[in-house]
Amino acid sequence: MTTGTVLMNVDLMVGTSALVALAMFAVPNVDRLRAIRRFITRRPVRRGRGQRLVARGLTQS
Repeated sequence: MTTGTVLMNVDLMVGTSALVALAMFAVPNVDRLRAIRRFITRRPVRRGRGQRLVARGLTQS
């Protein structure tokens, strides 16, 4: 093995480790951001005039 090959292998290992570390940091944060976005954008349901929810059934009157 020459010095160039060793340096290239070390560079590849460092780059791969950095990519894996970045993925381990970014993926859980993306899930948290999606959950926060869902919580913020959730709006209360508006009901139309004259409609009320029946407690024991799925019909509206």
